[in-house]
Amino acid sequence: MTRLSTLWKNFVSGGETDRTLDLMVLQTLDAFGPQHGYSIASHLEQFSAGAARSDLRTFYVSVKRLEQRGFVRARWDVTDSNRKARFYAITAIGRRQLETEKAEWDRRSMMHRFLREHEKQKRELEIAREVQERLFPQEYPAVPGFEYAGACRPAYEVGGDYYDFIALSESEIGIAIGDVSGKGISASLLMATVRAYVRGLTAAGSADLCGLMSNLNRLVCESSPIERYATLFYGQFNFSTRKLIYVNGGHPPPFLLRGPGADDVLRLDVGGPVIGLLPDCSYEQGAVHVETGDVLVAFTDGISEARNADDLEWGEERLTAAIQSNRARVATDLIRSIMVDVDRYVAEAPQYDDMTLVVLRFLEVNHRAQGLASV
Repeated sequence: MTRLSTLWKNFVSGGETDRTLDLMVLQTLDAFGPQHGYSIASHLEQFSAGAARSDLRTFYVSVKRLEQRGFVRARWDVTDSNRKARFYAITAIGRRQLETEKAEWDRRSMMHRFLREHEKQKRELEIAREVQERLFPQEYPAVPGFEYAGACRPAYEVGGDYYDFIALSESEIGIAIGDVSGKGISASLLMATVRAYVRGLTAAGSADLCGLMSNLNRLVCESSPIERYATLFYGQFNFSTRKLIYVNGGHPPPFLLRGPGADDVLRLDVGGPVIGLLPDCSYEQGAVHVETGDVLVAFTDGISEARNADDLEWGEERLTAAIQSNRARVATDLIRSIMVDVDRYVAEAPQYDDMTLVVLRFLEVNHRAQGLASV
C-alpha cells in the first residue's frame, strides 16, 4: 500500500486534488473489497498519518463522483456493529479505470525519478567541471622574455585534455600539454591523475626529461585500465640560456615558427610512444634554441582534426596558416584567432573532441612579460 501513502502526499501538496483523491478511493476499494464510508475514510486516514480525519466530507464527495461515473456501485448492508450503512464496491469499469490511472501514475513517477536523477547528474557534472577548471593554471609565473597563454574547450562538461605551466625555478618554467584517450568523466579523472604525477615528478627540477617521462609512463600504466593512455608533450624553457628542452610522448608535434621574415617551421617531435599503454618504454630528449620573435604553438588533435558537416578535417595546414597570419598578436589573441578560424570551418557541425591550445611567444631577453592567463 505504499502507493496510497505516495498518493496522499501528492493530494495534500495540492497536485491534481480531485483526480488523486478519486484514485485513492478506487485503490482502497480494490485492495480491501466493499467498504462503507467510514471504513474507506479509516483506511485513507491510516495512510495519511491521520490527516484525513478532519475532512471526511471530501471523501464522500469523491465516492459520489465515482458512483455517478459508474466506477463504484452502492448497496445497503449491515456493518460489523449491526448497523445499516451504504457499502461501496469497485465496478469492472472502475477497475479498468484504476489500471489506466495506475499506468499513468507509474509513468509520471518514472519520469519524475528520471528528471530528478538527470538534475542530480547535471549538478554533479557542473561541480566536476568547476573542479577540472581549477586544475588548469590559475596563476601564470612571470618570465622575462616570454609571453604565454593556454585554453581548453571540452567537447562535453568535462574532458581529457590537459595543459599546465609550472614554475620550476627563477630561471626555468615547465610547459605541458596532453590528451587522455576517451572522453567525459573517465578521461577527466585520468587527466587529473596525469597532472598530479607531472607536478610531482617535476618538483625535483631535474633536466633528465627522458627519465621523467619513463617514470610518468610507468605510474600511469600502474594506475589506469589497460585500454587507457595519454599523449603528452613536456618541455622546460630556460630563459637565461634561451634553450627549450622537451620530450614528446606520442603527442601531435607542436609548431615552432621562427622569427618574422623566416619561413622555417620546426616540429618538436623527438620523444617516444604515448604514456600508459606499455610499462617499459624509452624516450629521447630534444632541444632547441629559441630566438626573439619565435612562436611556439602546441595543440591537441581536437584542433587539427576538427571536422565540418562534410566530415572533412580542418588539418594542420590550415592550422599553420592561421598561426602565420596571426603570429604578431599577443598569445591570448592568437589563441582566439585560431579558435575563430576552426569554428568558422566546422560551422554548425558538433564538436566531438576536446580542443586545447598553448601559445608561447619569445620576446626580447630584457622584456619581462607575464603569462596572459587562459582564454
